[in-house]
Amino acid sequence: ATLQRLIGAQAVMEIVPSMLALLKSDEPDEIAMGQRGLREVVAQRPSAVVPYLLPRLCAPPLSLASAIALQAVAPVAGEPMYAQLEDMLPALMNEIYVEAELAPQGKHSSPELRDALLAACEA
Repeated sequence: ATLQRLIGAQAVMEIVPSMLALLKSDEPDEIAMGQRGLREVVAQRPSAVVPYLLPRLCAPPLSLASAIALQAVAPVAGEPMYAQLEDMLPALMNEIYVEAELAPQGKHSSPELRDALLAACEA
């Protein structure tokens, strides 16, 4: 809304995906840059960006890049994130369920994914 009015909806739709793409990199510096960028955009205009961002991050199957993005934005998303809990909780619960199902078989989902989701939930 506000961010979209200031710089246009097209700009939001171009900026956020490019930052999300950085999170898929194998380079730690690029991942950190994507996290910082998302955190800054969300911190500046959470009510404009969070409703656009969270449904994309929580779409199944939850990827490591999505979990890293959630971890980055959770501390600064504030109230708009709470309004999106209806979308977030099923995705997070599904990931926890998958982990619980795999554990008795001696298997685990990605430890990085698990750690990023736990960090996002703690924020």
